[in-house]
Amino acid sequence: MKEKICLLGDSSVGKTSLIRRYVLDQFSDNYLSTIGAKVTKKDLSYQLGDRTVNLSLLIWDIMGQKEDYNSSTSRFPSYKPSNMYFKDAKGAIIVTDITRYETFESVAFWHSNLSREVREDIPILFFANKVDLLDERQWPKQSVLGEFASYGKPAYVTSAKTGENVNDGFFELGKQIVMRRL
Repeated sequence: MKEKICLLGDSSVGKTSLIRRYVLDQFSDNYLSTIGAKVTKKDLSYQLGDRTVNLSLLIWDIMGQKEDYNSSTSRFPSYKPSNMYFKDAKGAIIVTDITRYETFESVAFWHSNLSREVREDIPILFFANKVDLLDERQWPKQSVLGEFASYGKPAYVTSAKTGENVNDGFFELGKQIVMRRL
C-alpha cells in the first residue's frame, strides 16, 4: 500500500533534515528553505501477527511560511496552498524547534489548517526537534512533551542531527496508518 503523509511546521524547524535523516540516514547543517513541497518515498514493512504488510510512505516536506497558507487571490479566492499540499494525506507530523518557543505556539495553526483541509481523523504525531541543542536544566524533556498534551496524540523529542527518536516516530506513524487500513 502507498500512503501520503505531510510534515508541517514553521520554517527552520528541521522538517527537511528529519526526512533526510529518516530516508537517507544523513544530516547536513546547510539550510535551504523548502519552496512549495518536496516528496520523498520510504518503504516500510510491518509484521502483524502472521501477516506482513508493506507500506510505501510518500513523505511530503511542506513549506513552513505561514503567511502563504492564508493567502488567496481575487482571481482564485478559494485557492490556498494547503488545499493542494494536504489533499489525500493519511497521516501527518507537526514539527517544532525545541530552541524556539514560538514554533510551539504555531502548533494550533498547523493542526487547524490540516484538520480543515483533510476533514477526516488521520494519525498525527508531534516532533519537538533539535533535542541535541536542549539544555535539560532549563527545559526538561517531559515539560517539552507536555506542550502537546492537549492534542492527545503521540509526541517525540527528536534530533535530525543525532537521529534520536526519528525512526521510532516515523515507524509509529506508519503503523497507525496500516492499522486503520486493516
